[in-house]
Amino acid sequence: PDRFNHDDAALGIYIRSSRIATYSLDVSAAVAGDATVTVGQLKWKDNATTGGSGYTDYTDFTAGSTNITSGGAGALQLNLFHDYGLLVEFADTTGGYTWTVTYTLTTT
Repeated sequence: PDRFNHDDAALGIYIRSSRIATYSLDVSAAVAGDATVTVGQLKWKDNATTGGSGYTDYTDFTAGSTNITSGGAGALQLNLFHDYGLLVEFADTTGGYTWTVTYTLTTT
């Protein structure tokens, strides 16, 4: 797919390197606001994943680091496209919330 134009994905991640030994791409999240909303209510999935199962196709974000992909040895070129979903529950307090999602790429 075109790494600059993927209309139905919330986020595109493009990684390119000419020479590496290993790589690891991790993600974590945080939410600020009322304590009734948890980090796990924000969810993600690879855009290529299809299905009509609602949030069962999604992975919960966590406050700790979660590995998305890893590997190594040689040249690297990755195009990853992620969709986000937010599970709103009846018990959630109304108001403003701030979500912070951090992607960390580590290479050697």
